[in-house]
Amino acid sequence: MSRFILITALVLALSFLWNCSKNTTSPKNDLGQVESYTTGNVKTEGTQYFTFASKKAVTRKPDEYDLAFDLEEREAEVGAPGSCEYFAISTDPVVKLGPGVTGVRLDASSLDDVTEIPQANQFVADDTLAEAVIGKSWFDAQNGYSVRPDVYVLKRCDGSYALVQFKHYDFDMTKMQISNIYFDFKLNGTGSTDFSQTALDSGQTGNGYEKTQYFSLKDGQLSMGYGTWDLKTIGSAIWLGPNVTMHKLENTDIDSVTTVSATDFTGDHLQKYLTMGWYDSDENHKVIPRDYAYIVKTKQGKIVAFALTNYYDDQGNSGAFTIQWKYLQ
Repeated sequence: MSRFILITALVLALSFLWNCSKNTTSPKNDLGQVESYTTGNVKTEGTQYFTFASKKAVTRKPDEYDLAFDLEEREAEVGAPGSCEYFAISTDPVVKLGPGVTGVRLDASSLDDVTEIPQANQFVADDTLAEAVIGKSWFDAQNGYSVRPDVYVLKRCDGSYALVQFKHYDFDMTKMQISNIYFDFKLNGTGSTDFSQTALDSGQTGNGYEKTQYFSLKDGQLSMGYGTWDLKTIGSAIWLGPNVTMHKLENTDIDSVTTVSATDFTGDHLQKYLTMGWYDSDENHKVIPRDYAYIVKTKQGKIVAFALTNYYDDQGNSGAFTIQWKYLQ
């Protein structure tokens, strides 16, 4: 009888140990194992917040997450580098690092090529702050929202110079919003800094609260951000066009400016993400992921390599990101 009890106890103990070994997943077992996940559709479900630890994404923004999948308006260059031809993509798919997450981008055809962890000083966080150098400084909020008497010297993308002075604006009392901004400008298309013989012209921005407004000092108002544009209005803030820089002449009248300095120009500060430029597009505007891999350090100190592999769900609808990842440490 005692032998039977002893054998039974031994069998139960071995069975318990076997089941424990099958159900236990240690970090060491996950190391180097490639996993895959497809988000919900950001076009219909909104921003997706993903954590590697949970292996899933949620739509309600948590306090901590590793990646955010989203759509964002962005200006992208068309044609050869430095061509000054741009267009606005209203649905640019972007991937942002979460708070406290840093990363490095690598040229890699697959995650199998990623085996080493870069130096600590190579890890950077996303730069999510965007600031316009003109912004709302063209009016004085402390003095009845009057227009400031400043002249903005613009150095355009093609190297030519222009002068811009904002004069007055229309105000929609029903919405308590600026609905149109009027300005005078002089464009010297020769590249000269001498404005003594340059004719005065005028323009207006349109309502930047209804949609982003684009203006070219050469071609006038643009129906969308395509071509060479110098100013855009978002709400009541004035932004410079791509590769347009400026410096300000305070308390000046545009007609009194005869020549300008060609130095000390500054541009807008734009958002920059680690994953910026993660895809190409073909003639049908299909998103094609580039051969990039990213190594990120999570807020908890985990080192993870991931790659963006698809932007379409099983039905071929765009807006669903697929990533593959593996733990390196």
